[in-house]
Amino acid sequence: MKKRKSKTVKRRSLSVASAKSLGYECENMTAADDLNDFKTICLRLSKDIKQNADEVSNLKTFPIFFYKEKVPDNADIPEIVENLTLAFRHLEDAGMRINKAIQAFEEI
Repeated sequence: MKKRKSKTVKRRSLSVASAKSLGYECENMTAADDLNDFKTICLRLSKDIKQNADEVSNLKTFPIFFYKEKVPDNADIPEIVENLTLAFRHLEDAGMRINKAIQAFEEI
């Protein structure tokens, strides 16, 4: 996974812990900057979630599943694939909800 470059963002209403977890340094936060940065952060999160969803989806076709001799005897392949599918759906849902947050923000 790529390590994000640290950015300095001026904001107040986004919690400092949340902003730091997104790779931002928080100093001199102001409410005016929040409006400009909210959409940017949401778009970035949506893009990251999409990338993660694609990676999870690709795991279902991981080459090891096609070489039965390399898979442990107690591995439950259908269960693995089902859980990866469920994880993919949850990531898709999270991305959709962030996009809905952007839509709601734009209606302000």
